Amino acid sequence: MARPVPAMTAHQGHLTLLLQSLRSRGGIEPLVRRGLDVAQIADLLDEADTAGFTGTRDDGALVLTDAGLAFLGASLSRQPSGSGGWIRPLDEHRIAPIDPNEPYLPETPPESHT
Repeated sequence: MARPVPAMTAHQGHLTLLLQSLRSRGGIEPLVRRGLDVAQIADLLDEADTAGFTGTRDDGALVLTDAGLAFLGASLSRQPSGSGGWIRPLDEHRIAPIDPNEPYLPETPPESHT
């Protein structure tokens, strides 16, 4: 039986996206589109540097270290891809467990008069 995939936090997702961008020599636009401001992106860069995920080449370019590549590979392998992952419903859409032989009739929302 397959082990459950641990959920990735939003912060880990942002860090993974930053490392992907550095690996492909991309910009920060994907992080900005996710709603991060420049200060938050700078904090992520500092965290990546402190963790040893990034280094600087002689020409001043920021690159991923072996540790950064390993973290990125582990992060990407944790994410479910395609139809293999399960999506958990929101709490307000959950129903109480019922007997398998009991019919389930969902409540109909009241009609709006707009």
